[in-house]
Amino acid sequence: MILGFERAGHAWLALDLDAIWSEHTANPTRRDVLASGLTMTLRQAVQSQGIDATCAMWHNAVSTLGFVTIEGRSLNPFEAMGVPHMMYWLDAPHWAHGGELREVFGTGYFRERSIVHAINNEATASEMREVLGFGRTVSVPYGVNPEIFRPHDVPIEHDLVINAGPGDPSPTPEMLAAIESDDPPMEALSRDVAERIARPQIRTILKDAGDAALSAGLALLETQLTDRHTPMLARAHRLAEQDASLGEGVRAILASPRLWVDVSGACRSVCAWERAFVSCWLSRRVRTAVVGEFSQSWPVRGERIGGSGGVAYEDLSRCYSAGRVGLNVMRWQDDQGTNIKPLEMAASGIAPVCGRRAGLEAILAPGRECEVFDTPRGALEAVRGLLADEHRRREMAQAARARVLGEHTWAHRAPRFVEALTRASAEMRGG
Repeated sequence: MILGFERAGHAWLALDLDAIWSEHTANPTRRDVLASGLTMTLRQAVQSQGIDATCAMWHNAVSTLGFVTIEGRSLNPFEAMGVPHMMYWLDAPHWAHGGELREVFGTGYFRERSIVHAINNEATASEMREVLGFGRTVSVPYGVNPEIFRPHDVPIEHDLVINAGPGDPSPTPEMLAAIESDDPPMEALSRDVAERIARPQIRTILKDAGDAALSAGLALLETQLTDRHTPMLARAHRLAEQDASLGEGVRAILASPRLWVDVSGACRSVCAWERAFVSCWLSRRVRTAVVGEFSQSWPVRGERIGGSGGVAYEDLSRCYSAGRVGLNVMRWQDDQGTNIKPLEMAASGIAPVCGRRAGLEAILAPGRECEVFDTPRGALEAVRGLLADEHRRREMAQAARARVLGEHTWAHRAPRFVEALTRASAEMRGG
């Protein structure tokens, strides 16, 4: 992101928060004093250097710095500095910091006029604005750094490259058996997770919220099985509109950010196992390499690259370039858009094969810049089709890379961020 701002013509300064966290850990009783002192030091730097705005991941900067008193007023760090701050949410805030932030959703903590929130998809942005009590929130898709993610002249060793990651739930015995099936019963496996795990969770979450809320929560769970490609907030509104008996319950859930986070999380957990399952299923049928962290409880085959320590950011592109096709399956922390992986794969020169996602077509064109699938068999057909047709595979990889370089770099994203920060700055000045 920093280099993207630079390429777009903006000068920058970087502050490493890790050193500050180490100091806080070493002196826990002086944390508030250290944080406030740092805020005042940064205030002087911002003013002397003519800094227009700041940015940090999640809410790290706000939680690291401290409120200060200036002319009798208690101000958050960025009000004190007089510049807007962008919280860039790499994941939906629902799950950030282990879910701890739920406690401050809806309190005004995230509605300060100096704060701009950015997230990669509009569905989550809508939840942040309408339910979680966030203020100015913009949706900006991910970008890539084309200097890091580029084709490498390395031997091709794998037909399929999968970039794994943490967070996959452990498989059930039924899932492990289904990995060996040529036609795995995905709907039945999802239904089993919904009935055994998600439904009891929702009953516990809503046990004190009343019968109407419980009925609405269980109805929302059902939509995860039947209509998951529609954003969840839209599904909740639709339930209220279509069934008056559910309206009261939907409104009760939406009125409580914590209930919404917990209920929607239980619903989305129904699909969280699919990434690991599809990876394992395909690894038995295609020569596969799994890059990064992948749970040992899932019996993936093929080469594992990086292990539990993952792969360095600078080395990911070389791993992709050693394959012919890249696979991306989401864990359904959200309902729309995609993570950064297909863009990184495309920039690295391989054709992305992606599980279906609402909004994906606005980023990469299905059939021309990526392949899209709904089932493991559909994924296998897409991968084998590309492997069997080298000309088409190369054309798709080239088209995907051209799209990324033309539209999806961090330099392309910078103007959207700057526009949102400029508006916040004008509001802070009373304009």
